[in-house]
Amino acid sequence: MAMVLAIATAAGAVAKTEQVRQPTPAAVVAEHLDALNACDVDRLMAQYPDEIKILLPGGVTVEGRDDVRALFEGFCQPFPAGLAGLQFTELSSSKVQKTVNAQWKAEACFLAEPYLGADAYETWSGLMAAQVTTFDGAELKINPDWRQDCGVELWFQTTAGPLGADEIGNVLAHHHMFVELGDATPEDFLSSTPEEVYEALAPWLAEAKALGAGSFIEFTPFGVGRRPDIVKYVADQADLPTMMVTGIYREPFVTDDMPGWVYGASVDEIADFFRGELSNDPGVGGTGVPAGFIKLSQNDTGMTLTELKILEAACTVAQETDATIASHITSGPTALSVIEALEAFGCDLDRYRFVWIHTQVTARADGAKLEGTWGSGHDPGFDYLLAAAERGAYLSLDGIGSQFWTDFYGGFDLNLGWIMDLVTAGYEDQIIVGSDTGWYDPGYPGEEASWPGSQDYNSILEFADWMAAEGVSPALIEKLMHDNPFAAFSRP
Repeated sequence: MAMVLAIATAAGAVAKTEQVRQPTPAAVVAEHLDALNACDVDRLMAQYPDEIKILLPGGVTVEGRDDVRALFEGFCQPFPAGLAGLQFTELSSSKVQKTVNAQWKAEACFLAEPYLGADAYETWSGLMAAQVTTFDGAELKINPDWRQDCGVELWFQTTAGPLGADEIGNVLAHHHMFVELGDATPEDFLSSTPEEVYEALAPWLAEAKALGAGSFIEFTPFGVGRRPDIVKYVADQADLPTMMVTGIYREPFVTDDMPGWVYGASVDEIADFFRGELSNDPGVGGTGVPAGFIKLSQNDTGMTLTELKILEAACTVAQETDATIASHITSGPTALSVIEALEAFGCDLDRYRFVWIHTQVTARADGAKLEGTWGSGHDPGFDYLLAAAERGAYLSLDGIGSQFWTDFYGGFDLNLGWIMDLVTAGYEDQIIVGSDTGWYDPGYPGEEASWPGSQDYNSILEFADWMAAEGVSPALIEKLMHDNPFAAFSRP
């Protein structure tokens, strides 16, 4: 986060309104720290003369009361967008004429350790004439458990309402109920009925529940044939709380079922769309069900300008809502470039959450080439997963037990090996497991066995039982099936 204040200077006559003078230089400093701790912007501004400048690192100047107020208002936004709650304590001070030199520490539930700094305050007629601060000269170290330690209430947003961690059971963390991957005409895609989809999926969902599934994450965004009305109906009929997503898939899929406004839309317009779907009015596709998170995708050869614009909009909304951004990426370099772009947009992964979906492709792509629409040119390297995890990303292995992804990507032994490598590297809290199975494709109505990816929802539950038989600890299985999905996809 950029330094909030570096040097504040005053010039010209003292304003006759809003200012509140203090009797001594020490009182000026005490008032400043008290107002900063309270994040009372009016009190902070009352310390400055009318004509002020704040000089930030790199030669950036903030000048005038309006811009300075905006600077403090940004500081005083709730974490993670701002630093409200940071508490400054003066450790020692000395006075040379009208200048007070103070050493302080700053603490907060979202900091991993106290931040130590020093300021020089020059006072003038009971006001703050100038300030030099070391604040943010070194990087703030963020507490990785800040949501828990700061008392943030997190919920799984589902078709059954918001659910707490103790209400979701084992999570089917990456599956589908309805998709259209290019085999159906627009008429087939739009004319599919909730009843026919439920009739096809009901046996699979009932069996998954019998095997211990407590909740379901439906991962279909715009671009691959989403039908939120169908998903809600199926989830309600099956009595299986289901999280739905907002989001826009990668090019060229964004044209398949999205109106043409995506290409011409601004970042703000796309952000407004995400905001609406993350609320309960209108909710996802007008269902009244808030989306749980934002699902995107980027191309193997690098992000297009449209994909970058969509990513920026997602980051903007994540900063406002603390919703997770998840993205289907099958290229290690693209995944790292997405993380770099998020950081450039202000979504550092020590504050915000990002899930890299389908990491198994990169982990297994040692010269491999996927068939058909998935293309070729996948990079080798489990090291890409380690690099993304080190930056703070969640890693989702999404082909486990899947006939579509085959044993080449989804074999139990193979995936357990990756999991244990990540655990050994210290990233067991960042692993998500899924199968990416189960969908109804309207291109094959009534022919479930012919659907691409056609398969029941049992494989990830069977994987959990298989891990237990292989001696994997119950604690790790609980993390994979419950704790990590809740940590990754819940939101305030």
